[in-house]
Amino acid sequence: MKSKLAETARKYTPMQDGGVLRFRHPWVLGSDNKGKWIRIGVSKLSPSQQGQLLEDAQALLQKPPLLKSDAPKVGQHLLNPYFKAIKSASRPEYQFDLTRWPSPVVENVETGQREKTELLGQIPDEYYVESGLPPPNIDSAQWFAVMKFIQNLRDYISRIDGLLAAERREVERLNNVIERQNRLIGERGESEKKAVVRECLGHFEKNFRLKEGVSEAQRDDVIRRVKCVLEKLGMDSHYGKANENDLIQAVSASNPKSPRERARRIQAIKRFCTWLCRSKERGGLGFVGNPAAELRPESDKTIQSKRRAEGLVSTLDPVPLIAALPQFGKHGLRSKVADLQRVF
Repeated sequence: MKSKLAETARKYTPMQDGGVLRFRHPWVLGSDNKGKWIRIGVSKLSPSQQGQLLEDAQALLQKPPLLKSDAPKVGQHLLNPYFKAIKSASRPEYQFDLTRWPSPVVENVETGQREKTELLGQIPDEYYVESGLPPPNIDSAQWFAVMKFIQNLRDYISRIDGLLAAERREVERLNNVIERQNRLIGERGESEKKAVVRECLGHFEKNFRLKEGVSEAQRDDVIRRVKCVLEKLGMDSHYGKANENDLIQAVSASNPKSPRERARRIQAIKRFCTWLCRSKERGGLGFVGNPAAELRPESDKTIQSKRRAEGLVSTLDPVPLIAALPQFGKHGLRSKVADLQRVF
């Protein structure tokens, strides 16, 4: 009896004896309607390798996959016979040429004679397919051939859909692996290189947050300053191509009204780039490159010192104030304060 696939996976436990690792397949059923035996020779392996293979088999049977993309990270020495058994028990894949009109083959079940026929009309609509009744002008033999063709076509499409879903999961997994490796070696990923500034700003506006207790107005000020700089950088430009000089030029082109506002915009754009480098779990995009990492906005103290050196800050002369103090009495200002305290 040919092996077949079970509707649901069955639970089995691997065992090792006599230099052979064996277990029943959770998906492929044998003639006894139990899992087909899978045997792997391990006599040439070291004891540690045999123990590792047994652990891998336990992990494989704990959540038995039906597709390779869903398989756990175990050795090919174990996966090859596992999926070979699934392939041998699966239905053969049908190759349909959907660009040509189908020509069903009718088989006489009594004589076994096969005869190729042509459809008398178009493939019947959904009503006839679901009801199972032959439409007008088609006899039962032709109708049976059409129904068989439609069933095979459905099986083929379902199989392709499953493979495409598995491929999408595999592509997503590999992209995640590549992004992790890029972060380790400091190489920008494709998603970062192709990221548009406008999309990055939209993500920043949606996810950016300040410390607990900070007012919403301060958050709006940061976003406003970031927009001013990014508009000069170019909303449709690629974030991955921007460097530190581009950011400085964009800050200058945004025409800040004062040195203090310029420092605030540098600080805001630095916070924007740093936020994008946060992990996706923390609201960022997982970017590697930070073109604003070395930007150092001037402090308020430095700005005030420069303004004082340029003569933009004036200091009152205390001499006229001191000369005016005696008018408050012979004891000066202290006497006047004491008088006021007695009044109140």
